[in-house]
Amino acid sequence: MITEASFGTGKVMSLYFAKQGWNVVATLHKLCDVNELAEHSSILIKQMNVADITSIENVILDSIDTFGGIDVVLNNGIYANETMNVMRAILPHFRIRNKGKLIHVNPNAENIAATVYELADGNILKRYCFPDDFDFLLD
Repeated sequence: MITEASFGTGKVMSLYFAKQGWNVVATLHKLCDVNELAEHSSILIKQMNVADITSIENVILDSIDTFGGIDVVLNNGIYANETMNVMRAILPHFRIRNKGKLIHVNPNAENIAATVYELADGNILKRYCFPDDFDFLLD
């Protein structure tokens, strides 16, 4: 699942992984200019508001129904609170499956610092008691 996939890094990564043969859930805040993404049968395009937990959870459930599970989330968010929403919504699914990768991509270093602070301050990781091989990547 790739968030904010309508342009930039999210769109490029969605197209790249689809061309590699992966199933991709490309989420967009607004369903506009999806022509290039829609050309790939392995890309599921979903409208998702990263500020709305229910919207995120619905996309996750639809994605699981379509592809059987989510292995990787490329969280392409700019704002720390939205990044946290996506993380909170996907972590229970990863925990049930005992696997998953959450990759956060953000061009704004200040917001990355805020996200890391929120992770540590909120003890998000400790609340879910993940196995040792659970990966979190911050870029």
